[in-house]
Amino acid sequence: MHDLFADWHRAGGLDPAAVDLDKRWKAIETLADKPAGGTVVALTRLAHRQEADADALATVQAPFKKEDATFAMRGNAHELAVLSGAVLIRLLEARSAAATFAAYATLSASWTHGAPLVEDLTDLAGRYVIRNGGRARRGLDQGEPGSWRTSMQSMSDKVAWGGSYTYDFAPLRSYINQVVNGVDRAFRASEEQADIMWWLLSGGQQESSSAAKVIVFGARRLATLVRELPGPPATDELLRHHFDYCETDEVSDTELRRQVAALCAEPDTPPEIRDLLPLTAGGVTLPEASAEQLMAQVHREELLVRAWQAYPAQAAK
Repeated sequence: MHDLFADWHRAGGLDPAAVDLDKRWKAIETLADKPAGGTVVALTRLAHRQEADADALATVQAPFKKEDATFAMRGNAHELAVLSGAVLIRLLEARSAAATFAAYATLSASWTHGAPLVEDLTDLAGRYVIRNGGRARRGLDQGEPGSWRTSMQSMSDKVAWGGSYTYDFAPLRSYINQVVNGVDRAFRASEEQADIMWWLLSGGQQESSSAAKVIVFGARRLATLVRELPGPPATDELLRHHFDYCETDEVSDTELRRQVAALCAEPDTPPEIRDLLPLTAGGVTLPEASAEQLMAQVHREELLVRAWQAYPAQAAK
């Protein structure tokens, strides 16, 4: 049993002494043993106090009812939020096959619906993505060792900023499409994973864009949810530290450039970040943008994130 299991009950306004925690935890272990994608979706929804479909809800409730005949099957959304959060934490800590799926689902649901009842869940999911995301991304690189980063760095060097952006995509189009297709195949490995990407992005309404474009856009949006660092879109996150600023789309290009210039001019802004900020300001944010544009934007913002990580005092502001 997790050391904080009783504390999660208390934080959720439940009395841990009123239930058999051992039986509850046994059911949690059952649910955390190779769950289907649809079950992870249901657990994520329930952990964030959202409704799950009837079949998925029954799948989640069944192990608890089996272990404890007194387990309430109705009117227990609050308890289900705590128990579902505990299952997701178990998945993440065990680094099971469903852990990455659960981490992205948790972060996305937190962005869409607010913090889960078990607040430790969001932080744990963020740390999981930070520690394992880079390894997963490298696994999608099907080209020569280092070719992806070398090519993207070369392209980044060609980006011009000063009223407009100039992209030289021709030399990289074939390779970028190969990587995007690799991401597409990875997310299409199961129908459940494809479904969750639609849900995470649009609350259940499928986008009309192609799967590859939506997935790359989704990867950027999901990365913003990692609370330990200002992930892509990094410009948005950095500006939040300094201005009353929310979304790129809500301000004009001129205002965004003014804010970026002000941040660059601050004496305590590290020079590495000062050099990278202009590359990201006014970048691609729309899901209708091409996969090539999105991948280029991700790369430039990844550079900015890495630079910002090197200055923890700045990131803590």
